[in-house]
Amino acid sequence: MAKTGYGKRATGDEEPYADPDFAHLLPRDAEIAVFIDHLDDGHAMGHKVIAAEHPRYGQQACRTSLKSLTEAGHLRWIKEHITVEDNSMRWVTRTYWSRTPRSARWWAEFARERHGRDVTHDYQPGLARTEDPTPTPTSAPENESDGTPETDRPPSPAPRTAPSLDSAPPTPV
Repeated sequence: MAKTGYGKRATGDEEPYADPDFAHLLPRDAEIAVFIDHLDDGHAMGHKVIAAEHPRYGQQACRTSLKSLTEAGHLRWIKEHITVEDNSMRWVTRTYWSRTPRSARWWAEFARERHGRDVTHDYQPGLARTEDPTPTPTSAPENESDGTPETDRPPSPAPRTAPSLDSAPPTPV
């Protein structure tokens, strides 16, 4: 289980489970969708957790299937502004599950009703992200002190190493 208040959340307005609910998906994605659908509300939804509990698929397969389920409209991550026990406000990302495939417009309205925003396409668990990619240098860097390119400077001396114990002269006894 995830921490209280986090984990799987159902959208709430769905029919009971039926066999054709996930027939439009690939077999592996449909199997993982049925597995997720049968999880209790509040269950952790990361690909690692699902892979640890699913008997047939590993982390990469689960991650790929979660992406497919997102694209099919079954799964969304929505960032919501909530008040916690100490009356402070926090932004939390919640995972919502829908047995019925929903359109992007439906999910946008669902997020708006919760005073949140759909961050599904920004949400990439486990990956480091940067705002701006670091630029690659196109020319030789310049020496900051005199403005000459680094390639025109004399080479720096080789680093010194400590003498080896084998090469030290023997100490008299």
